[in-house]
Amino acid sequence: MLERREIQEPVVIQAARFDYQPVHATGHAVLPYAELEGMIRAARVVITHGGPGSIMAVLAAGKAPVVVPRDPRYGEHVDDHQVRFCTWFSQRRPIRLVTDVTSLPRVLREVGNRDGVPLYIGPSPEVICQLAEIIQPRRLG
Repeated sequence: MLERREIQEPVVIQAARFDYQPVHATGHAVLPYAELEGMIRAARVVITHGGPGSIMAVLAAGKAPVVVPRDPRYGEHVDDHQVRFCTWFSQRRPIRLVTDVTSLPRVLREVGNRDGVPLYIGPSPEVICQLAEIIQPRRLG
C-alpha cells in the first residue's frame, strides 16, 4: 500500500457518505459545484468514480483523471455499467483507468509527487476505503 509519507501534498476528499473522519486529509460531505470545480482546477491529480459527469468535469478542467469505477463486486453499484463505460471511454479519452483498486497506489506513484498542490479525491467511497492507510482514518461513533 502507498505510505502516507509518499504524499507530500494536501489531500482533499469529497464524498457524500462518510463513516469516518480523515486524519491526514480534509473531508467534505458535499461541496458547492463552483467550489468543487475550483478544487479540480487547482488539483495536480483528481481521482474520481466512473460517472460520466464527474469524468467530464475533470476533463473540462484540462486534467486527465484517475478513474476508479464503482464495482458491483464490492456492493458499490447495482451493475457494472461504470466499469463497462470507463473501459470503453478510456480507449477514446486520456483517463487513467483503475479497475483493480489494489493498483491505485502504483498509479499514484507513477503520477508522481509535487509539494504545495492539492490532491482531490473524487466522490467515490471505494477510493476512500482503499486509501485508508494513506489518510489513517479515525472511525466515528
